[in-house]
Amino acid sequence: MKYTYIILIIASALLIMSCEGPTSSKRYDKDFYYIIAGSLYENEPLSFHNSIYVGKTIPVGGDIEEAFVTDADVVIYDDEGNEYPLQFGIDFETLHFGYYNENLVPQATHTYRIEARVPSAMDSTVIDTVWATTTIPKGVTIDMDTCFTAYEDSVDAYQLVWETAGEEHPMIINTTDGDPVFLYLKYYCLEEWDEVRMVKPIFGEDTFEEEVDYDDPADHYPRLLSFIGEYLPEENGEGGYRVFNSSYQGTLVFFGRYRISVYSVDDNFYHYQYKPDSNFEYGGIHNGYGYFGSASGLTFYTKVVESIE
Repeated sequence: MKYTYIILIIASALLIMSCEGPTSSKRYDKDFYYIIAGSLYENEPLSFHNSIYVGKTIPVGGDIEEAFVTDADVVIYDDEGNEYPLQFGIDFETLHFGYYNENLVPQATHTYRIEARVPSAMDSTVIDTVWATTTIPKGVTIDMDTCFTAYEDSVDAYQLVWETAGEEHPMIINTTDGDPVFLYLKYYCLEEWDEVRMVKPIFGEDTFEEEVDYDDPADHYPRLLSFIGEYLPEENGEGGYRVFNSSYQGTLVFFGRYRISVYSVDDNFYHYQYKPDSNFEYGGIHNGYGYFGSASGLTFYTKVVESIE
């Protein structure tokens, strides 16, 4: 899911667009640039939790509040002619904010267009329009190994001995066809910082003295590890296709309960993550920067242990 800290990172990083210097990969000569950042998830309502960020860049040293656009007219259109006006919301306790409409429940293979119409900062009678489209990817499924479960409340019974992760217990991801697929995998340890133990001790220490060392506010590293890549599915011998992932052991860096999410993601999401330079042009946004992506997938659970008695 997309959290507010991602938005803040994007907004902060895009401040460099207002600068000129020898390290810039491209010269940005406008006073500011609009930003859209967010993704749609198959069969999940566009709730406040998954809301879309709309904002703009500010010069270095500028007021951070000016980066947030709260009065935009934001609408998402689907490929069947339906319109979904988005409303702005903010939670001052968690500082989560963005535009959302819970009536929008994206479906796989359908295309969605977002338009954000913003009164121009130079002339309020002029409306600037920022837009993008995304097509929800085809879904993926997982062969539930004996160590995996779809239910968090039963995870203690599904134990995965760390030494056997991968080769003996591979992650088999089923796809709908043999076309190349962009997969985004997230590994999130559910244990609390003062109870978790590392698989590989560092300088003889396998616990943490501070919570921030386990769960960094900026990216939740190393509690959360993620990986994105392009895969070519192989035939599974039964008329279907699969991605055989036997190399995930290194992402399980703690003993304890894990939530693992596997998503098929669209071009916008993938190419934004792998932009070849630092000019932020690879997320599908027109008349602005950021990304408007989509994903389709599922979540499952396992408990990583040293051994099973």
